[in-house]
Amino acid sequence: MKKIILQIAMVLLPLALIAQNEFEKFDVPSATVVNDIFVSGDGHVHLATDKGLLSFDGKNWATVTTKEGLPNNDIKDIAWFDNELYVSTAEKGLAKLEAGKGWKEVKIDAPSDFGFVNYMFPLGSTLLLGTDNGKVFDKSKTSEKLSERPYGPQGLGKITGMGMASSGVFNVVSDKGVLLVATNQNNFQIRIKSDNSPLTSDNVLFGFMDGDVAYDCTDKGITVADYAPPGIPPGISTVTEANSDMPSDQVNHISVDGNRWFVATDKGFAISTYTTNWEVFDKSKSNIDSDNVIKVDLANDKTVWFVTMGDKLVLHKYDKLQNASVDEVVQNQKELGIEYDLANDRVRFKLPAGNTTTDMSLSVLTIEGKSIVNFAATSVSAENTIDLNTTDLSAGTYIVHYSSGNGIEETAKLTIY
Repeated sequence: MKKIILQIAMVLLPLALIAQNEFEKFDVPSATVVNDIFVSGDGHVHLATDKGLLSFDGKNWATVTTKEGLPNNDIKDIAWFDNELYVSTAEKGLAKLEAGKGWKEVKIDAPSDFGFVNYMFPLGSTLLLGTDNGKVFDKSKTSEKLSERPYGPQGLGKITGMGMASSGVFNVVSDKGVLLVATNQNNFQIRIKSDNSPLTSDNVLFGFMDGDVAYDCTDKGITVADYAPPGIPPGISTVTEANSDMPSDQVNHISVDGNRWFVATDKGFAISTYTTNWEVFDKSKSNIDSDNVIKVDLANDKTVWFVTMGDKLVLHKYDKLQNASVDEVVQNQKELGIEYDLANDRVRFKLPAGNTTTDMSLSVLTIEGKSIVNFAATSVSAENTIDLNTTDLSAGTYIVHYSSGNGIEETAKLTIY
């Protein structure tokens, strides 16, 4: 018997998520490389560059270098930990911005083969440090001592992302594959392309977790893994040019806000809703400075910030997202009824009372947007319901889309384990 979880996610709004193809653009001063972008709670945009930490308040740039207390000007990553802004630099360096005191170097007692910190992940009272040579260390708030996790011998490359699901599964990504760690830290496995795993490529450029879902961005598409059930393996899907309208398989970076993805590729910037609707911005369609989008982040006020790298580095701002929030939609739209029959591997959809049976459709799609089951008006019972037999559906995440001639249009998320 399969376990079925269905959640009304949002009303599917029109394809055009963006009101107009216009971005505000700001040249990035002095730097030639941007390794990370982070928008802090005050709305300031921080860039980790090879010329120091560059911070933008919407009008002016400020540069923080060794003159202000950094151990090195080559900034690798930015993180918010213990209510303070942290940066990692080349040559083992860490620094933090202390309120009212300015920048201070964070001392660490690192082994000789430590390398440098390429990615930082706050986890409760611990800051996890992922190095350029495939190692992960725990650092507490108060001690200079580091505790190495037993992942180094597993063949990871430069750590490019980390995340933890509520189920306890820990996801570590690198440019040589992905490590999955169960709640028992000694129970882990590598999944890489050469092992015929679902991972689209060994070269994971960036990875993180949003809730229980991991997003691994590679040079050959995105691997999406749902870790809601405890243990591994998870339900896994892939998103590529071949099975979606994503503009390129090289995905440099991603930011996720509920149902929306903000995707940085080498062929433009894209916004997607559950990967079924894509809005792509490149130089032929917008005033974007370059098609090579390298970093993206979303501010608390839903402003999107991203960096392009062409002849120069340019920071882009977009603050005209027109979607209603997921919470608003779920609160106000509850037209589609759901009943579960777990014993018989069945889901029953109770259609809205105003359903126009002569002009309606209900489809089940993969997370990449490929339709696998379609119901028309002839499938509607006398009780105004449709039954879905889930026996032949593989474990994973699906999308259910309902539309009717009277204007009702809804989308639900279906997860089968």
